[in-house]
Amino acid sequence: MNDKMKPVVNGDSAPLAPFFCDGSKGAPVVIIIDDDNAVREYLKFILEREGMKVFEAVDGNNGLNIATATPPSLIITDLIMPEKDGIETIQEIRNRFPQCGVIAMSGAVNSDAYLSMARLLGANSVVQKPFTRDILMNAVRETVAEKNHPAKKQNRLNKNRTGPTL
Repeated sequence: MNDKMKPVVNGDSAPLAPFFCDGSKGAPVVIIIDDDNAVREYLKFILEREGMKVFEAVDGNNGLNIATATPPSLIITDLIMPEKDGIETIQEIRNRFPQCGVIAMSGAVNSDAYLSMARLLGANSVVQKPFTRDILMNAVRETVAEKNHPAKKQNRLNKNRTGPTL
């Protein structure tokens, strides 16, 4: 793991588990979908410390199979992967698990375009790789807030629809 990928532990942060209001009992279930093992391990370390139950998947197909067996509160997916990429995965998540929060992440060249597309297709939050623990947790909080307060999602969608004024 390079320095940007090392976990940053912030003792002042409160666990997010109680803030997932999807009707599930126990710890929120999170599925991490990324073909990079180091990224999955980093995310798992952070999220488990926040009280979440984490499953890992190497591609979209594997992640969707896990989601079918264990419905998640949140899915965090990379966008560029073999088999089923993140864009296709987000579309299928929105069709099959509309209540699930989605965070898209990418470190690819032109990732801004991929992340914008992910937002338009239903990702609640997006994260540019590499990222810190704080950036990840802000995205998780944004996603939780949007899930628990649908008006926030509508505000985001309305902002995305409006272009620059002339």
